[in-house]
Amino acid sequence: MAETALERVLHYKYPEWGDSVRSARSEAGFSFELQEHELWEWLVSGGHEKVKEIADREVKKLGVEEFIDYYLCCFYSDYERSGGTIDFKEIKGPPWVELECPATKFGADWQQSIQNARESIDRKLGQKDGLSSGKISREFLSWYFEGVGADEVAELAMNEVQRLGTEAVNSLLWVCCLSPTEVYRMVDRSGLLYDRFPHFIDWDRFALKCPNREVRRRFRAYPSGIDWSEGASPLDNFPLLPERPGIHYQIARDVSSRLTLNVSWDPLIVTSEKELAAATRDLQRYYETAYQPRVAGKIPGILEKLIKQTRKGGRPRWGAVQDEKALECARLKDEEGLTVKEIAIQFNFPLQKDSHLNLSQSSTARRYVKRGRKLRMEK
Repeated sequence: MAETALERVLHYKYPEWGDSVRSARSEAGFSFELQEHELWEWLVSGGHEKVKEIADREVKKLGVEEFIDYYLCCFYSDYERSGGTIDFKEIKGPPWVELECPATKFGADWQQSIQNARESIDRKLGQKDGLSSGKISREFLSWYFEGVGADEVAELAMNEVQRLGTEAVNSLLWVCCLSPTEVYRMVDRSGLLYDRFPHFIDWDRFALKCPNREVRRRFRAYPSGIDWSEGASPLDNFPLLPERPGIHYQIARDVSSRLTLNVSWDPLIVTSEKELAAATRDLQRYYETAYQPRVAGKIPGILEKLIKQTRKGGRPRWGAVQDEKALECARLKDEEGLTVKEIAIQFNFPLQKDSHLNLSQSSTARRYVKRGRKLRMEK
């Protein structure tokens, strides 16, 4: 199932999902109307930790624990529009919120404290023109990320914010300000900081606007995960496939999230149909065992609930999700030449016996094809 279809099922045919997300925002004290200073206070008071607790509870209650990450994406995304419509493009992953860093207003004493620390670290590492000049070196990175540097800087940060008379939580901002422009995630490398501020374990999932750094953008999110590549075709990286000289594999995705599997070959190297057939089987197995579970995920009881949402007589309820499926059924019938039985098997529609008592008919598939043709004509 395409990711776009799955999310429409979740939002349009499972109203408990939207009700839960809205209720969770109210319970956690979060609103899209919060001003930046209010957002910061909400964060430092443990707001996001409360959100995670609520999300964990709610997905268990809804029976969709596999969608915990998507629940958080929905919580922090303002995607609902008037009239009950949903702007799915607005459902995105982290950074969850964007706000101006409070440290930008801390003044000259704060900046001098940072610069003094940079110079001290340079002397410690024997560098004349290093961190104090905004440069990074292999020695600094090794000292900080692989040695004792992270905790030494954290201890210095906590001492400095106390000396400056600011709140202890500003130690996180102090470390962030100390970081060279090109270096990220210095804050979350220190055990000392997280022992002191455990509610900031997800620091990197929030975006603090800083004149020295570019704020990370948010990427589109789906129930199965975040599209970090913004819809681009996945990389041709197939670690579980056997290497076959002259064979090239590709899994491509179009704008409708429809996937295609491709096998290309060098005719000077690959001269046997048997080799091509084996490569095709390899790619199919890879898709079924490695790629498909990552894209579609485990679809829990939502779809089973939808199957039961039928009118008397078993006729489908036409909605956005059903219409999309109907268009695909019509395309498979008219363009791909699939039989009614093949369409029914692909979409798990019930089959009926024909006059020869063979299961070759499907009234549901026929209705979907008819509906799809009608929709296509209306367009």
